[in-house]
Amino acid sequence: MVFDRGFRRVFVQLCMLRQLVRVCLGPRLDALLDWDSPLTAQLPAKLVTGELALRISDLVWRVGWKGPEADCVYLMLEFQSTPHRFMPARTRAYGALLQEGLLSQGIATPPVGQVISIVVYTGLRPWRVPLEAAALVAASENLAAWSPPPSARYHLVAASAHADWEPGEWSDVKVLFRLLTTPPQEWEDLLVEVDRRVRGAGLRQAFAGFILGVLARDCKGGELPELEGLRGATRMMIDRIQEWRAAHRAELRRREAELKAAQRRREAELKAAQRRREAELKAAHTAELRTMLVSAVDDRFGAEAASRFGALIADLAGIEVLRTIQSLILAAADEDTLMRGVRLVRAPV
Repeated sequence: MVFDRGFRRVFVQLCMLRQLVRVCLGPRLDALLDWDSPLTAQLPAKLVTGELALRISDLVWRVGWKGPEADCVYLMLEFQSTPHRFMPARTRAYGALLQEGLLSQGIATPPVGQVISIVVYTGLRPWRVPLEAAALVAASENLAAWSPPPSARYHLVAASAHADWEPGEWSDVKVLFRLLTTPPQEWEDLLVEVDRRVRGAGLRQAFAGFILGVLARDCKGGELPELEGLRGATRMMIDRIQEWRAAHRAELRRREAELKAAQRRREAELKAAQRRREAELKAAHTAELRTMLVSAVDDRFGAEAASRFGALIADLAGIEVLRTIQSLILAAADEDTLMRGVRLVRAPV
């Protein structure tokens, strides 16, 4: 991804590599490395050819060494966004391949300097992979004399663990890690400080490349305008952040409107269902009451009178009207009196 390449290019700057070592690996190693040595230089990562050509590290630096053991050491940087189960074996193999490439191409002569493997982890999941290569090998005292367990290890630099700094302190590498571990939508204040504090043309251009990588990822292949270094990149990124925020606010308003509309629909549906249920209950109660009235007429005046009475009240639905007719049944002396009374009650219908 463009984003990943932009991030790697930041560590092509020697000052960033030195900050990485001092801040993340400690001042003791920093003091032993001769950063001003003429031997200090970035080396091509593709030092291995043939079938193993693809098994390369991301960045390789040769750095002068102040100790008597060697003239220089080799810093091998691996960038990982997810944990790798076999990272101890991988860095050990890369280190051996690197030393083989240095010797076979005449870049170094025996004894070749040690390889210090550094894994820069940019993900947020916990890294639970062992650091020692020996952790992946079955230990055996019987075999130790012929095949001792490997002693190689790599150094893990988790970006999330080095993304904070004290007020008033400034560290380019910590700022980079903060950018890596913070959603770009929250970069605005940090970008202002990046533009103000990052020094050196090469480093500013590297930061600009990293920021443009994030922009290019957002554009999904779209063309980016020509920009004037870090300042242009930060300004464009801030503009994009403001666009993101405006789009986010618009999306929130849209979702809120949808939720309110859905709530109104739900309330209307509940009210309609309640009305239907009330109507059903009323219809059931009315039908039951009509049946009772027909039965009462049958008891007083016989089946034929009940049949005529049932046809006369079949379309009546009002409870109060039916209760009035119930009173008429109780008060009527004969069928004719009852029928006249029912017709009078029905007259307004």
